Amino acid sequence: MTKSVVAERYANAMFQLAQQKNEAELVQQQLKEVKKAFYADKGLRNLLESPALSNDKKKEIVGSILQGANKTVIDSIGVLLDNNRMNEFANVVEAFNALANDAQGVAEATVYSTRELTEEERISISNAFASKVGKQSLIIENVIEPKLIGGIRLQIGNHIYDSSVQAKLKRLEREMLG
Repeated sequence: MTKSVVAERYANAMFQLAQQKNEAELVQQQLKEVKKAFYADKGLRNLLESPALSNDKKKEIVGSILQGANKTVIDSIGVLLDNNRMNEFANVVEAFNALANDAQGVAEATVYSTRELTEEERISISNAFASKVGKQSLIIENVIEPKLIGGIRLQIGNHIYDSSVQAKLKRLEREMLG
C-alpha cells in the first residue's frame, strides 16, 4: 500500500478513539475483516465508492452488512463515506494496523516456506527475528512456496531475510562464477 497522509490522519483519529475506549485490538481485527469483505466483492467496493448513490444509502448498506460490528468501526466508515474517502479505506486500515501493532510492540511478518510451519517453528522465528526489528514479537503469516526447495524467506516490512536453499544456491553460483 502506498503512504497516504489523508489515510494516516483518519487512522490516527480512529486509533486514538479506539484506545480511549480500550478496544484497539478489537477494532484492528474487525477492520481487517471488513477490508477483506470489501475487497473480495468488487461490486460492493464500487458501490461504496460510487457518487451515484447517496452517502445515507451507503451508510444504510454498510450498517446492514456490519450488524454487530464495533461502533467505532461503523462510525469510522461513516466518516469516510461522508467525506467521500472510501477510496482510502484500504490505506486507512493499513495505517491503523501499523499504529495498533506499534502500540502492542509487534510487527507483521510473512514467512515463505515449502510447508506449513508448526507452532514451535512460528514461536522460534518470532523470538529470533522480533528483536532485529525492535519488536517484542511477530505476527506470522505463512505462505507456502514450493520453489524455495527448503529453508525459509522472511519479510518484515522492508526487511527480507532469506535462508532458503534457492538463495543459498544462487549465492554459491555467484561465488563460483565470480
